[in-house]
Amino acid sequence: MIIGSGSASFEIIRNLIEKLPIMITPRWVRTMAQPIGVEDVLCYLDDARRIGGTHVVDIGAEAMCYQNMMVACAQAMGLHRLIVPVPFLSIGLSSYWLNFFTPVPFSVAKSLIEGLRSEVTVQNDHARTLFPHIHPMPFTQAVKRALEEVEQRQILSRWSDRGGDVWATDHAYSIANAVYMDRRETPIASHEVQAVFERICAIGGENGWFGYDWLWEIRGFLDKIMGGVGLNRGRRLPCSLRVGDSLDFWKVVDVQPRRRVLLFAQMKVPGKAYLEFRIEEDRLIQSAYFLPKGLWGRLYWNLLIPIHALVFADMLRAIIREARSTAPRQA
Repeated sequence: MIIGSGSASFEIIRNLIEKLPIMITPRWVRTMAQPIGVEDVLCYLDDARRIGGTHVVDIGAEAMCYQNMMVACAQAMGLHRLIVPVPFLSIGLSSYWLNFFTPVPFSVAKSLIEGLRSEVTVQNDHARTLFPHIHPMPFTQAVKRALEEVEQRQILSRWSDRGGDVWATDHAYSIANAVYMDRRETPIASHEVQAVFERICAIGGENGWFGYDWLWEIRGFLDKIMGGVGLNRGRRLPCSLRVGDSLDFWKVVDVQPRRRVLLFAQMKVPGKAYLEFRIEEDRLIQSAYFLPKGLWGRLYWNLLIPIHALVFADMLRAIIREARSTAPRQA
């Protein structure tokens, strides 16, 4: 387990501690492990370049069970949490529990829960003999550093931000072959372009979706129920996007400054869906593309037409309204 802002393990523990004053946990929370701070991992990797030959090196800080990790994390956050291990929680139930209360989807939660059943402790002393000058920081210190990075918005990467480049090679084909499209546009002045683009890049996460947020929340809840990612992932930073970023249940697959933002849907959906914002001279064009999978995909899109009419139209107006409130006035 690597402790650092953006790691899946840390985000799971932090979300559970923040949201649940009392936790009913599987008995596997008493399994031993040796978590390590991400800074120490980077130190090992950096120094490994000077080590000759091939070695298997086990690394980790102090040994502790997952239950004690959660207690220590709660203390670092200034919270008190009651943890009650019980013998009857299955892997499936525990995975749905993590899926619902943390940012990770069901598949990731299940893999992590399955890993809890086995101890992950250091089995050799190669770290001490090959890297005698590296002394891993205590768990509590690693947690405090991760929390500081979250509070100061210094998250350089997240577990969910990988894979944007993979979709970048595929989205052009999918959009060109989209069966359904919802396209809306509105005029903008040349001096508003930068402000409009900044508003687009601030969409989602804690900033919301510029209208009908409750409908987005319902969609996120339904996605979680089906084992999807939901809205819990939020976004890496509040006002900037880069290719590969996770944005609630979207993935950023293209960003062209002052021109385009393209999002790929990662929620549970019967097909492929995209949401595009494009600025062309004196217009902002907002387009939703959908490539359905089978009959259910077509029914899905048609059932959502009334909701799209509300959400997408209001979103476009809100982006322009907020951009004009911050854009410099034309001389």
